[in-house]
Parts: sequence; C-alpha cells; structure tokens
Amino acid sequence: MSYLDTLKTGVIPEKKAKSKKITPYDRYMARKRPDALPGAAKVSVTTPAGYNDVRMIVGQLLRNRGTVTDFKGVPPVTAQRLLDFLSGAVYAIGGRIERIGDGVYLVTPKGVEITCAAADGDEKRSDG
Repeated sequence: MSYLDTLKTGVIPEKKAKSKKITPYDRYMARKRPDALPGAAKVSVTTPAGYNDVRMIVGQLLRNRGTVTDFKGVPPVTAQRLLDFLSGAVYAIGGRIERIGDGVYLVTPKGVEITCAAADGDEKRSDG
C-alpha cells in the first residue's frame, strides 16, 4: 500500500515484525562483553590495600560485576578514604553499597537486586 492509498482509504497498514536475526554487531558485542549477557552475574571478594585496588573494584562495577569488599586489614583512616572514593564512584554509576558486616561491604552496579533475610522478616531492595 502506498502513501496515497493510505490517504485515500484512511487505513494505516500494519508494520511487519522484524526478524530476530543475529547481526554482526550482536556477535561483536557478545565477544566484547560476554558478562553483559543476562544470567552472567558474578561477584568477587576483594581486600583492597590502596587506591589501585579500589580502581579495580570500580572497573568490575563498570563491567556489571558486584564485589564484596573487606576493609578489615586496612588502617581506619585509609579505609575511610578508600570507602569515600568507592562511594563516589558507585553514586556516579547509579550502583549501591550495602554494609554486610564490620568493615565488609557489598558493592553492586545499577540494576542488581539485593535480597536479605532479616530477623524481623524478609527485606527486598532493588535498584534500577
């Protein structure tokens, strides 16, 4: 049906459904970022000793990977600075930081759901 036929009859033709073919771009992105695929969530455990380690954690967040970060072996003043830096980076990407113990934090990127069973009932938090 042409544009003029649509004007004459007033009937708008239905659009054809796009095929679900995998494009070269899709293959490229799957090779480049296999962790971005659904169901590929990973969490690592880190004990940072300095700013380079915290930068590594931020890199993991940018690749949609969460981390459990343990600051117990770090002097309190240094741990506070590292946590401040990490908090700013997490805020900038829209992630979350949850304290799960004394000096232990769960750091997640945007879109990760955190579920914890508390003594007074179930609590469910999501971001995204």
